[in-house]
Amino acid sequence: MDFILRDVAETHSGVAVGSVAVEKDMLGLLIKIRGYGDHDSQDGEGSPIFLEVHEGKLRLLVWDDINQEEPRIIPLHRALESNRIVVAIPKTTAGQVDKYVAGNGVSCLHCGSGDLNCGDWDTSDTMVCRQVTCGDCNRTWTDEFKLIGVTTDET
Repeated sequence: MDFILRDVAETHSGVAVGSVAVEKDMLGLLIKIRGYGDHDSQDGEGSPIFLEVHEGKLRLLVWDDINQEEPRIIPLHRALESNRIVVAIPKTTAGQVDKYVAGNGVSCLHCGSGDLNCGDWDTSDTMVCRQVTCGDCNRTWTDEFKLIGVTTDET
């Protein structure tokens, strides 16, 4: 399979063009990339990436230096989807809302951070609101504003 990879760093504009092949042998999967190899193989024949099962666990071997005989070994058992830890987001309490409103909405409703990012204003006949996101805990909520009075410039 041919590929073009563009640099993910915004400060660089590098491009890598090549081809990759995945081959199965008796022990695992070889991932070959044109121009890259491993320590023990001839040029054009090597595989810098190898996926295997070792002692009942899936692992990835990467030869990131063609001059080193031993690969980096990355065990993958912690990447099992069944190991995912689901973090429950606690519900917002009335006390948190009261404290946030009393503090004029200048710190996060949840973690207390002052790193708040406010969205555009939305208006209706009875209310003005905007979405707020905390830059630290990444929680989002909507601030609601209501008309509470009028000040005129008349004397």
